[in-house]
Amino acid sequence: MLALSDAAHHRRPSQPLRGGGLQDSSRGGLRRATLPDLAWWNTTVVGLGSVPGEARRVDALGRSLGPVAFPGQFGYLDRVEATRRHWLELTSGRSVPISGTCSIGRAHSNQLVLSDEKVSRHHALIQAIDNDECWIIDLASVNGTYVNHRRIEQSTLLHDRDEITVGPDRILFRSSAAGSGHRDQMKHLDQTVHEVRQLTAWLFLVDVIDSTSIGRRLGADAMATTFSGWFTLCRETLEGTGGIIDKPLGDGFFAFWPAAERTAAQICGALLTFRQIQCASVLPFRMVLHRGVVFTGGQMSSGIYRLFGADVSFTFRMEALAKSLKIDCLVSEPAMEGLSGHTTTVPVGAHQLAGVQDPLPFFRL
Repeated sequence: MLALSDAAHHRRPSQPLRGGGLQDSSRGGLRRATLPDLAWWNTTVVGLGSVPGEARRVDALGRSLGPVAFPGQFGYLDRVEATRRHWLELTSGRSVPISGTCSIGRAHSNQLVLSDEKVSRHHALIQAIDNDECWIIDLASVNGTYVNHRRIEQSTLLHDRDEITVGPDRILFRSSAAGSGHRDQMKHLDQTVHEVRQLTAWLFLVDVIDSTSIGRRLGADAMATTFSGWFTLCRETLEGTGGIIDKPLGDGFFAFWPAAERTAAQICGALLTFRQIQCASVLPFRMVLHRGVVFTGGQMSSGIYRLFGADVSFTFRMEALAKSLKIDCLVSEPAMEGLSGHTTTVPVGAHQLAGVQDPLPFFRL
């Protein structure tokens, strides 16, 4: 059974909801309006002109969730249809929405507070990506975070009905987003969709430098807040330049720009914007940029990219090289050639990468 919203859940039944600015999209005498202030719901109010002053809440199957008072500007409202993207269900029956990020821990600053002593103050973080995916990261907790009874060591993609265990608490992850079906459905999809597509892309890997030491210095509370703000800024900057996050990492992310959709000048502008963020950021981070051919398949038909291929592995090996050379922005030779005439790069010599036969030249921005 669904609560109308986290805020509305605590209102008395006779207390009206804030309708905000209702948008009428009447069709065939059936008046509809949305409630934009309920951020984590896609809520529709349907006015049939038959029941005065009251609406019914219904779930996705049309089952009534009881009446709710509503000061409708349409006069007569019949029901409120509501769906939500991602949420957590506790064994107590409580629901917790996921909007952007959802932190889990013992500290009262978390979105989901768990009081058991086996739960760390800042235990885990769930990050929603483009409203279609949710990834969970363990924040170096003492007792670990488990997904479907397996302890996670890196960021993990969540699927509908995955069970998250934090201390003694079991939490059910729920999602109505396309592509977030149960693992059995995803397994079936992987078995039936075999199309593999090839594309040329600018590959971009960003990684926070020495995040463990920074976490100890800042403290768990400040680190969780700082990382969440940093990740949001990077994601918004990337998406604003046409980039796509392929996979969040424990303390960074792997992303790309399709080369067919972005010019070298646009990639250069995006890279320089990230350099500005890098200079001002409380969290020091390194970046690597490569240009190559990648493949995507399986879930591509549902709009979710999963890149693979030799150039993806090459990009991750570049990050290890950047770390060893203490370079905060490493550029491969193909990327340097692609950016030629738009920015200046400095050679850092030829270096051997694991799995590559000959040393290759690299550059820094």
